[in-house]
Amino acid sequence: MLAIENHITACLRAVEKKFKKGDSIHWSTHDFEQLANAIHIKTGVLLSVSTLKRLWGKVKHSNKPNRSTLDALAKYLEHEDWTIYVNTRNVVENEPIAAPRATIPIAKKLLLAAAAVGVVLLLTFYYFKSSAATEKPVLPANILFESNVVSDEIPNSVVFKFSPLAVGEDTKVEIQQDWDLRKRTPIDGTDSIATSIYYRPGYFKAKLVVGDSIVGEDDVYIPTKGWMGLIEQNPKPIYLKTEEFYNNNILAIDTLALAGYGLDPAHKETWVSFYNIREFGELYTDDFTMETSIRNTWKEGASPCQNIRLGILYDGGAVVIPLSRKGCISDLGLMSFNDVMLSGKNHDLSGFGTNTEGFQTVKCESKNNTLVFYVNDILALSIPTEKISKKIMGIVYHFEGTGTVKNLTLSNSNEVFFKYE
Repeated sequence: MLAIENHITACLRAVEKKFKKGDSIHWSTHDFEQLANAIHIKTGVLLSVSTLKRLWGKVKHSNKPNRSTLDALAKYLEHEDWTIYVNTRNVVENEPIAAPRATIPIAKKLLLAAAAVGVVLLLTFYYFKSSAATEKPVLPANILFESNVVSDEIPNSVVFKFSPLAVGEDTKVEIQQDWDLRKRTPIDGTDSIATSIYYRPGYFKAKLVVGDSIVGEDDVYIPTKGWMGLIEQNPKPIYLKTEEFYNNNILAIDTLALAGYGLDPAHKETWVSFYNIREFGELYTDDFTMETSIRNTWKEGASPCQNIRLGILYDGGAVVIPLSRKGCISDLGLMSFNDVMLSGKNHDLSGFGTNTEGFQTVKCESKNNTLVFYVNDILALSIPTEKISKKIMGIVYHFEGTGTVKNLTLSNSNEVFFKYE
């Protein structure tokens, strides 16, 4: 039987061959984005670019791929799942050895050997020529990359300090603000200081990127002072005054607040958000319970699905819980730990479809390496997870149109860490 590492390596090579983009050593971020899209179209599973880069060794990591990721790759290769793919390879490996070929005359052997030597010399020439043309940039042994948040306000600028990098003119050096590949800022690799502006609060993993390789990471923590209300626009959102979204101890953004900024969800898709980014004490991903009551209050126009996305932020990622009208669950996507995505295209997320007529209660529990979701006290989904113990760093609500939050409790098996009601 072959070792699991051999199966994974063979699988990646087979994916490369099917993808027809050449050797993965030369793949750009755009190539990985295209591969993620190809896998999604073929299997209905949306793998993140960061997950694919970890698989192909573009990003350093120590964890093995999770089963859902391997299943997606196997399906892309026309197998039912990862187990079927592995069994197929083991059967091929254990086939009888073919009978020896007929003996080749000595004179013919000499001719073949001479031709082989010529081919080797030719390939060696092209190898060194190609290597010289694609020489990798010279990077310091220990690359410095650290950040400093300059204020306690939002928007907020961040000063990055990094090692000067000896790279060629054709090699891009960029700072990526967070997981979003679109938020990359080109910098001069010969400098040692650069700045970026963050328009939203959160707990981010900033990255120093050379070419398509991440060579440095640092935490960027931009908290809120209590609750913060935003009207989402790119790249700069609209920041609401406290009295525009928080009255009589109720979090709500309504059409009146939107109209004050010339916005009408009936004519244009509009998203509004509540952020509360803070440390909640010793609350970690391996033992927590989140309970909340929420409602999308928009019922017409450009937002017929009344989508809601609830994010539980932790050090390095987020759990994203979707809600919508029952007829729209095919378009939902749920994110678990380590960027594991479940698409409504090939997963039954009907438990996250609601009647949207009143407040919906949502509960998420993480215990014993399992994430369990309840909607209106009914089990919506239970999924196994890898063991992960990261600090909970914030919560964010996104509503398509308008919405309100009635209460929120964050706790673990022993105590309550945050309560809004």
